[in-house]
Amino acid sequence: MGEDPMRGRPAGEGPESAGQPGPGGQQTDTLGLLSLILGIASIPLVFCFVLGLPAGIAAIILGAIALRRVRPETAANRWQPIVGIICGAVAVIAVVLVILLRH
Repeated sequence: MGEDPMRGRPAGEGPESAGQPGPGGQQTDTLGLLSLILGIASIPLVFCFVLGLPAGIAAIILGAIALRRVRPETAANRWQPIVGIICGAVAVIAVVLVILLRH
């Protein structure tokens, strides 16, 4: 790979190459990682002024999009959106339970 003359970094490395095949031909997926992060963060956020609901919903949506975009044979991180969806769903259910039990 050559240098990108405009930016001074190797070609193919940078934000514009997100979602492209990485080393070894494995596809990296930013949406799957975001789904994982939001899903994990949404669980403790349930008890912080119900911030877990938007984070959980975002984790579910991003995870679903990531699962549709990624090819199973090339994805190195297919587990990330799956775990993000599960954690997001747990957070959404917990928020609903907290709201119902308060009233």
